[in-house]
Amino acid sequence: MPEKGFEHFTFNTEHNIYQTMKYFEPNPIVNAELRAIAQESLQPGGTRIFCNIFFEAVKEKDMYAGTLFSHIGNHKIPLLITWGAKTEEAGKNLWERIQTDFQMNPNVVKRKNYKLHAPYVADLLFDCGPPDIYAFLFFCGYLSGSFCKCMGWTFLFPETISE
Repeated sequence: MPEKGFEHFTFNTEHNIYQTMKYFEPNPIVNAELRAIAQESLQPGGTRIFCNIFFEAVKEKDMYAGTLFSHIGNHKIPLLITWGAKTEEAGKNLWERIQTDFQMNPNVVKRKNYKLHAPYVADLLFDCGPPDIYAFLFFCGYLSGSFCKCMGWTFLFPETISE
């Protein structure tokens, strides 16, 4: 039986790595925090991750979508969207939605024929500059990829972070 894991793909760079438990070693404190973030992200308005960075998600059956965003005044400024699919059926459905909903995004257009196999997590960074120093630090510190990987484990394989 293959080791539990998922493809983690970034549209902007075509970076793709297969994530396994070898690269994800949660502990009880981290597990509790990840469960709380995932649960709170499903509420309207999402949850604060770091300073002015928030995460809001939706989950349907074997897939999810979440947006990292900042507030500027009364506006939500999207910074990154992350999607995940656990099964091949969900993966195909999600990939078609991404291609439809983001058909004008050049990073999605360039990767239209790219094939991901479920389970997978796919990330798309928006081409806007970070709205503040905290968002800049979050992305320059490579925390966005780690965050998306953790949300992938949390939403796709919640048993990996059980108590």
